[in-house]
Amino acid sequence: MKILVTVKWVAEKFKQYNTDLTFSNNGKVFNLDSLTKWINNPARLKIKSLRLRDFDTIPSEMSIFVHVESIYLEAINHKNVQGLEIFPNLRILKAEEERFEFSEYTKWIKNIEVIHANKTKFIGLKSFNQMPKLKEVKLNFSGFDTFPSDFEDLKCLSYFQTGAHTFCELDLSQLNFSKMPCLEYVEFQSWRENIKGIPNGIDKIKTIKISHPNLTKTEKEKLSER
Repeated sequence: MKILVTVKWVAEKFKQYNTDLTFSNNGKVFNLDSLTKWINNPARLKIKSLRLRDFDTIPSEMSIFVHVESIYLEAINHKNVQGLEIFPNLRILKAEEERFEFSEYTKWIKNIEVIHANKTKFIGLKSFNQMPKLKEVKLNFSGFDTFPSDFEDLKCLSYFQTGAHTFCELDLSQLNFSKMPCLEYVEFQSWRENIKGIPNGIDKIKTIKISHPNLTKTEKEKLSER
C-alpha cells in the first residue's frame, strides 16, 4: 500500500488523443458536405473514435458513425455540449475546456466508463448512479458544481484523480471507500481551500494521494501511519 500526504502535482494539458476521424467546426455552422463521402461508405462502420473541435451541438447526421465508442471534444466557448445521445455505444468521454449540463433525463451518460477532462465543468449531476459503469476518472482544473453524495455506489470505479480541483467545495470526510471493491487509485489535489478532510475506508486502497492546504496535523499523522 502506498499513501502519500503531499503531492507534487504538475498541471498539464491532456495529450493529444489519437482518433479515427477529426471534424472542426471553427465556431461556425457545420458544413454537412464533409459527411457526404461517409454516408454510403461501409468504412464508416469501422469508425470507433471521433475528435470534435469547437462543437457545442453535435450534428445528428453524425449518427452514421454507429459504432463510435470514444469522443474527444475540444471547445473554445464553454457552451453546454448537446447531442451526444446519437452515439449509443459511447463509453469514453474526453473533454478540453468544455461544459456539460446534466439532468435526471440525461441518458447518454449511463454507459460512460471513462472520463478525462481538462478545464471542464460538469453541472447538474445529482447522483453517480446516473453513471453506474464508471471505471476511470481523470480531472485537471475541472469538477462538478456539486459533488454527489453517493460516490461509494460506483462499484466499478478503479481510478479517480482530480488535480487542481475546481468549482465545488469538497469535504473528503464524507466519502467512504470501504465498500468500493474495485477502487485502487485515488487522488485529490488542490492549491485552493476548496477541499478539506481525508476520506474514510482508505486502508485497502492501493494508492491514495491527498494534497490540499486544509490538511490538519492529525490528518497528516493518520495518513503517515499507514
